[in-house]
Amino acid sequence: MMDLGIQMYSLRNYVADAGIDKTLLTVKSCGFDCIEPICCDYGIGYKAVGKLMKNHGLKARSMHVALDFMLDINKLSQLKEAFGFETAVIPWMDKESFFNSEKRAEILGKAIENATALSLTIAYHNHNFELDCDGVLESVPKDFPPIKLQPDIFWLKAAGKSPINFLRENAENIELLHIKEYGGSIDTPAPIVGSGYSDSAQALVFARDHGHKSVILEYEKPCEDDISYITKSIEFMRGAING
Repeated sequence: MMDLGIQMYSLRNYVADAGIDKTLLTVKSCGFDCIEPICCDYGIGYKAVGKLMKNHGLKARSMHVALDFMLDINKLSQLKEAFGFETAVIPWMDKESFFNSEKRAEILGKAIENATALSLTIAYHNHNFELDCDGVLESVPKDFPPIKLQPDIFWLKAAGKSPINFLRENAENIELLHIKEYGGSIDTPAPIVGSGYSDSAQALVFARDHGHKSVILEYEKPCEDDISYITKSIEFMRGAING
């Protein structure tokens, strides 16, 4: 069974109000199996956050690892120890570096070296700018194995791409997905998953049919309060996967 997870960046405002312990308890009670941590220790240290995660019956199959952590093997090792994740995801690279072949090779080469040394799978998460030049994002797994992709279907749509076509055309190079609903513009509050334009239902079936270990919900500005939003969205996600 594929795990359903949530990106912790999405819950940043809820954490600020409720605290990390209550947030993780809420995530579990809403039916999630895992979280996708970010490089934030919420003032208690990464080990403590990882312990709370496990105490609430949650796991971390993947983590968004900021480049300064990804490029420092000691920092990356500490994160792996704290959370036990299997896939280190590069969440962002500045546009200049991404489209400069030498800088891209330098950064990704070092990230691969560190991830490989720690027996981690490595993936790259896109925004919309990586699609400004056709074929560059798609070439990353081919030019820099063993890097795979973590497509964000919101940003694919925002870049004018068909999310499901992108997934199908690059299936062999996709490690996992971000299910992020698109409401018509990058500034539109996120609709409940399944009620926007991101091909969410098809993307979830794609992840299931391609044996992904987890699928991650993400959002920026929800159309409702956080709890209502994630409760309705995970209900749709589970139905799409099981349907």
